[in-house]
Parts: sequence; structure tokens; C-alpha cells
Amino acid sequence: MQRECESVQQESNLSATNDKCLTLLLAGDDGRADQNEQNNTSNSNHDHVNASKVVVLPAEIIPIILSYCCHSLRRIAKLSRVCKSWKEALSRTHIARLHILLGRSSSCKEMMRFAASHLQDVADLSVWSRKYGAKNMSIEFGQFVRSCSSNLKHFSYIEKGLISSTTSDHNSCCYSLDHALVNLMDASNLESLILSNHSWANIDFMQKVLQNKTRLKKLVLDNIGFSEEESLFPGPIQLRSFSVQIGKCHALRELHITSYFDALSLNSLDAQSLLSGLTELQHLHVCHLNPESLFAIHRYCPNLKCLNIADYVRHHSDFSLNAVLGYLQLSTNIEELDVSSSLYGDNSDNGVSTSDVREICRASNTLQRLVITAIASPGETESDFYTAAREESCGRVHLRIERVIYMF
Repeated sequence: MQRECESVQQESNLSATNDKCLTLLLAGDDGRADQNEQNNTSNSNHDHVNASKVVVLPAEIIPIILSYCCHSLRRIAKLSRVCKSWKEALSRTHIARLHILLGRSSSCKEMMRFAASHLQDVADLSVWSRKYGAKNMSIEFGQFVRSCSSNLKHFSYIEKGLISSTTSDHNSCCYSLDHALVNLMDASNLESLILSNHSWANIDFMQKVLQNKTRLKKLVLDNIGFSEEESLFPGPIQLRSFSVQIGKCHALRELHITSYFDALSLNSLDAQSLLSGLTELQHLHVCHLNPESLFAIHRYCPNLKCLNIADYVRHHSDFSLNAVLGYLQLSTNIEELDVSSSLYGDNSDNGVSTSDVREICRASNTLQRLVITAIASPGETESDFYTAAREESCGRVHLRIERVIYMF
């Protein structure tokens, strides 16, 4: 029994010694000073660690280690309080990906101030914001975006909640965030930019964000809205200027432009000015499309492989099955077509029938994937649509049905 107790005591002492060695290795000079002070005051010989036998990591190694831990701003703020050397190392740390949730709390504001002053080397920044959550910290948020803009390669801003009407708080919040996001104007190394579910006070702010984006390969403007004040809502001249700005992003491979109520669509924009410079475009997601816009896509985007057309809340459209068939017959590279929320077949107001599926498969020899909303006639089942696609394309087209509407 006595031997067992001595063995347990030795293991406990060894564990404590290892923990202190790990602290010395990671903490740097601050950790060594703290440990030496503890050792000098300790009365136990078993707990003493000989610091001369511990190799302290070089200062340039600490940022590399910290880079594997820095995924959230809250965690970074905690790491900065460990010791002075860690706080200084964070300023030299390359952060591959950082996630931020903007809120109204004072702690969130303080963390944003810390980020603006210490985090300049961020490659991928994803920001989630609660509705009106960033209003009180837009200045700090803007300073942080400006401080890291030169090194940014990927930026995503997603606002939670539905786009609101023109209340005074709503308009004030729009202006605050627009002024913060406009700092992306200097992010010339951006390769992907996602702006989702945000209502802009003025389209001029969004146009400034897109300046100097010669390396941009992916642009997502999803569920974009504008202030409904007549003096601020974009007019034809502003929309054309914005279209020209997007058209200058010649490196674009993927483009998403969607909005509710036709606020920002290929119909409201100048399709020719927007698409004429995007010859390398391969993936296009648009809403509220008309036959003229579809022809512009064929004319200026010969390398397009994936086309997604959505109408969201718009229940009546002049977009027809014949327009889709005409595009497929002219296109030589299209591989994927998603018309699940916009294709209005000949026999229905809100979907396609099995005969429509057969016509689409016959119209293109390159189509490999088709996404639809199916309208099943009496006696038809979902499997009949898969059978139609498989038989008409000899198994080449993979059909995906988002939903089935049964007619009785």
C-alpha cells in the first residue's frame, strides 16, 4: 500500500512538472518570469522546474502556433490576455479564416476595437450581423475592415432577418453599415465577395465597394434591397453605372445577383454593359429574367456552364419555356440549368410537366443536370419525371426535383 501511494505521488509530481514545462514553452519570456517567481517562493523540491533546461520558443514561432487557434474574434481576445508576448504576437499572426458575429453588447464593441488595432493579416473574413446589431459599432467595424483590407482575399457579410421597410432606425443603420463596408474599396486582392440580405441606403456605396476588384472571381449579391425613399432609390443612370462597374470585374467566374421585388435584377440592370466584359463567367445566378436578358447571356458569356434563374416572390413572369429551349439550342457549354422557381410551362402557371422535361433534355446535348419544380398531372408520380429525363437523354441528364405540385 505504501509503495502504491509513493507511485501515485511521483506520477502527480511528474504531471505537474510537465504542465509547467508546457507553460514555459508557450508563454515565452512572460511565462518564464512568472514561473521563476513561483519557483522561488515554492517550498517543494518536487514542483521545481529547472528553467535552464527548457527551450523557450523563438518569438517568430508563436504567431505560427496562434494562427491555428484564431478562428473566432472572441477566442483571439482571450488569447491576447494570456501574456504580453502573445498579445504582441497576434499582430504578426496570419489568420487564414476569421468569423465575427456583430451584436449590440459593449464587449463586442471592445473586441472590434482590439481587432482594428491588432489584426491586419486576415485572409478570409466572415461577418454575421443581427438586424440593426452593428449600428452602434459601425465605426469600429469600418476601422477593422480598413485595417485588414489590403490582405483580404475572401469577404462575406450576411445580415440575419428579413429586409425591413423604411423606418428611421432602418435608414440610419443602412447608412452606418454602408460607410463601414465602403472600406472594402481598398481590398484589391479580393477573390470572393459575398454581400447577403442587406438593404443599402444608396447604390453608390455598393458601387464603390466593387472598385479595384480586378482579381475578383466570385461575386454574390444575394437578396439585395435599397431604401424606398424616392430620392435614394437607384434610377436608370445609377443602375447602368453599377452595371458597368460589375462588367469591369473581368476575372469573374461566378456571379449571383438576386433581390426581392426586382430591386436588383438583370432586368433592372443594363445586361449588355454588365455581361459584355465577363467572357470567363461559368456560373450565373439571376432573378426576374426576360428573353432579352437571356439572349445577352448567350451572346456575352460563351463559357457559361451553370445557369440558375429564380423569381422568388414574383408569381407572374414573362419568362417562358420557349425562351429556355432557345437558349439551350444555342448554347454549346451549358451543363447545369436550375429553373425550379421561374420556369412556367405550357400547361401550368408555376412549374413544368413531364413533356416539358423531355423537351428540355432534347434541346441540349451538353446538359448534365436539371433542377425543376414539377407539376404532376392526375395519375402521375414523381418517378415519372425521372423516367422522362433518363429516357430522353439516355441517362445523361441528372434530374433534381425541388418540389412536386400535384394537380387534381
